[in-house]
Amino acid sequence: MKLLRLACLLLVVVNIVLFTWGMGYLGGGPRAGAEPQRLAQQLSPERIRILGAIDSPATAAAGNQTAR
Repeated sequence: MKLLRLACLLLVVVNIVLFTWGMGYLGGGPRAGAEPQRLAQQLSPERIRILGAIDSPATAAAGNQTAR
């Protein structure tokens, strides 16, 4: 019974450590650098438009033709 409690406690501690590492609180993990190489690879980000609920795909296509 004590071995099972120890195993469960160990799993909880490992999960907490991996979560904090993954979130970047321990200086590592995927969010530490915020992926600067992907930001540098963006192709013309100024052309991105957020469509509202009233915009239809037809008006969006017409707007893209005039933006070029």
